[in-house]
Amino acid sequence: MEILIGLARPDYERLLHKVPSQSVLYDLLRRFADRDRWASEKPFSMCVVFECNRDEALTLLEAAKQHRPQALPEIEYGIKLADEKFCR
Repeated sequence: MEILIGLARPDYERLLHKVPSQSVLYDLLRRFADRDRWASEKPFSMCVVFECNRDEALTLLEAAKQHRPQALPEIEYGIKLADEKFCR
């Protein structure tokens, strides 16, 4: 199941700089940078949107609990939407 998560750019940047570069989560966050070519214009430049699987989303959630609690509602929302879609 693919999960779509949107983060405010400061939340994304904070997580990217706090997560160890050897972790799977770091790879997930860096994958976004490869798709960020369109994000130079507002409002897109204000947020980061990426796809991940459930395990990656849960790992992101745990990292946010430790490094960026402000991002928790957005991550939880993405997981919740995917769960609701999957359960229908």
